[in-house]
Amino acid sequence: MLKYALLFFAWTLVALPSLARQDSLFIIHDQGKTGYINARGQVVIPAVYYAGLDFSEGLAAVRENGQYGFIDAWGKYVINPTFDKAYSFHHSVTLVVKNNETYIIDRSGKALFPPVFTSLEFISPHKAIVQTKKGNYGIIDILARKLIVDTIYWRINAYEEGVAIIQLNRSHRRKYLSPRYAVIDTLGNTIVPFGKYEAIEPFVNGYAMVDIKAPGKKDDYDDEGAIDARGNLLFRRPASAPGYISGDFHQGFAVVNLEKERSYEGYINRQGRLALDDTNYVRCTDFSRGRAFIRTVEDKYFLIDTTFTILNKEPFDDVEQAPFTGLYAIVKNGDRWAIIDTSGRYIISPLFPSIDKIIGNYFVYSFDEPQYTPRLFGIMSLDSQALTNTIIQQYHPAGFINGLLKTIIDGKSTYLDRRGKQVWQEAPDTSRFLRKLNIDYIGSAHFRAYSTLGPDGDHHSGGWATSNNFPQKKRLPLSIPSNRLSLLIDTARVDTFAGRYYGFSLYLTNTTADTFLFRGQDSQLYMKVQAQDEKGQWKDIQYMPETFCGNSYHWLRLEPGAYWKFVVPHYEGEFNTSLRVELKYPDPANCSKEKVLYSQPFWGSINLSQFTVKEPYYSSGIIDPYID
Repeated sequence: MLKYALLFFAWTLVALPSLARQDSLFIIHDQGKTGYINARGQVVIPAVYYAGLDFSEGLAAVRENGQYGFIDAWGKYVINPTFDKAYSFHHSVTLVVKNNETYIIDRSGKALFPPVFTSLEFISPHKAIVQTKKGNYGIIDILARKLIVDTIYWRINAYEEGVAIIQLNRSHRRKYLSPRYAVIDTLGNTIVPFGKYEAIEPFVNGYAMVDIKAPGKKDDYDDEGAIDARGNLLFRRPASAPGYISGDFHQGFAVVNLEKERSYEGYINRQGRLALDDTNYVRCTDFSRGRAFIRTVEDKYFLIDTTFTILNKEPFDDVEQAPFTGLYAIVKNGDRWAIIDTSGRYIISPLFPSIDKIIGNYFVYSFDEPQYTPRLFGIMSLDSQALTNTIIQQYHPAGFINGLLKTIIDGKSTYLDRRGKQVWQEAPDTSRFLRKLNIDYIGSAHFRAYSTLGPDGDHHSGGWATSNNFPQKKRLPLSIPSNRLSLLIDTARVDTFAGRYYGFSLYLTNTTADTFLFRGQDSQLYMKVQAQDEKGQWKDIQYMPETFCGNSYHWLRLEPGAYWKFVVPHYEGEFNTSLRVELKYPDPANCSKEKVLYSQPFWGSINLSQFTVKEPYYSSGIIDPYID
């Protein structure tokens, strides 16, 4: 017994420092490379990787050359670099991409399933929602290594309270119909069958809103209702009832939009009855920590509890959209912002022109800046102890992680500790030389241009998002074909891409007697870089982002004898190949048809993942309308 106790003690001495080191390593980017520091700011894994992810479960995915592997906290490869792309471990498995196939692997690097799934979303330590190459969803049991919910669903929403909403597409020939909804548990058992409800919203706090078709009803309006996680219908609210439910249940109440002599808001309870119906309250927020805010017709805010008792005698002039972060909320008094607790008492007095966010026991603030000057942030504790002045340009929204906050100060990546001390800051880029662009994903196209005013003087004929890349008519340093629209790359001279990378000059020239029209999207031409794959086929290594904003689309004009100049990045990677640039533009003879123009090929190198891996991107709203 003593022998085993000594062995356990010895293992503990060795293992605990290793675990501590794993939990407190922070990613850094220095001189264009990735490495890791400890909580004291000491570099423990040098910045030698082209790319890397944060440590998770003791391992980090890194790319030293063209492929990804996984290192431990000492910088030693645990899984050798053989993957085109890799992601972080969760519950001892992760996704990797190899030869255009996506695999689920364990910590030994062994594939657990055939390469049929492209995404992985855990619903328990051993079960996950997966998506197939065709875009269908199902559920796998990782321990049993089997499919427990077949991949036949158009969508499976995130699980809550052990249940999830599944959707099937309904279509008849070419006519699209609304999807069908059902609810299942983690084993795939049906809780609510298809066809019972016209629509089921995602579960929030154990409840989901549903639309119910009224018997014999032929118009577009359904009854409203709510179900619990067992599928029980809590109430049915007829479409003829006043107003409509506009939110989810939070602490027993959901916001409802109402209208009498004016539009206003109130609350409905889980029995479907109006719990607050007062025309003086034009806005109500969701409850959090037993508190919510109501805005009156006088545009004043009051704090209420779940009995709808007003807690503050003096009203507030504004509140943040999400009322409470933990036990605190950000409110406005006059032209200054403050922080209150759940009793309505000021924790931070109304002194700040702006309070951006509460992060743990700290808050981020800023002062008024001169017009056109970027806003700088400072950090203060909730007991009014200043950590920094307003010197921060950006900060990680998650706040302090393992004791450090990642920020950008003076244009350099910087880590701060809880005392506001800079424990590490990116060194100035001492390299006086350009470097080649080494990436591992399909990049966004970047060829932007602008036009002179149209014949009618319409400013927007040149594009809604302006560019300073106007057509030029100066002499070019290369031979231009006559009477043609041409796309030419000058590889004989060094150009600069994004201020720090080698590039090649690219010219779109018009030596005809006609004006050419091009479709633009926020002043970006439909032009992208392509490369030949291992089979010699041309494939895109850039993509054109899509946008849902109609104002993003416009026309660009290139007059006779004019040209636009662009820069193509000089890529580098493990795969040597030919590259070219493709331009799609309307056929001058028929704008409903499309023509394609190619540059001459040129020799270069890329990484194979630039053919297959597309970085996910999520729109933040109408100011950022891109969805791809």
